[in-house]
Amino acid sequence: MAMFFLDFFKGSKKKIKDEINELKLEKECLEKEFDKHHNKYEELWRQYHSNEMNYTSAMKVDNKCYELKARIKEIEKKIKELEKKL
Repeated sequence: MAMFFLDFFKGSKKKIKDEINELKLEKECLEKEFDKHHNKYEELWRQYHSNEMNYTSAMKVDNKCYELKARIKEIEKKIKELEKKL
């Protein structure tokens, strides 16, 4: 009976570690995408200030940056919660 609970605990711990690793990979991908969009956003703002483009395009990219940053923060929060379970 004790072995069953020990195996169950180890399995549960492994699932949590796997989930943490998966979330870290997702976070890394989102950070790369954020960097790409943020660089594009900065470029669009330079164009906007030199009167080469309109404001709306820059704001669309800016909104995407905010969405990505919010998702990254959610993932960080989930990772912290899962690490507490370990």
